[in-house]
Amino acid sequence: MPRVNGAQRAPTGRATCRACREAIEKGAWRVALVFYEDGRYQPSGFVHAGCVSAYLETTRIVMPARHFSPELGDEDMAEFEAALG
Repeated sequence: MPRVNGAQRAPTGRATCRACREAIEKGAWRVALVFYEDGRYQPSGFVHAGCVSAYLETTRIVMPARHFSPELGDEDMAEFEAALG
């Protein structure tokens, strides 16, 4: 099961969502994921903020996203929460 490794706005439009397989547009909110394999965490891509509930089967990711994204302020986190749907 993947784990949340932070939230951010996509700096480019090159990443693909692991849930819907569509491009994550530049500036759109995305969630970074990691898997625990062979004794360490491995980066495993991104999902659109709007695809989180379908992919992770929960939207209760605000606290982990805030923890792993300390650069995001309260206004950013409010926008991120709204993008989660």
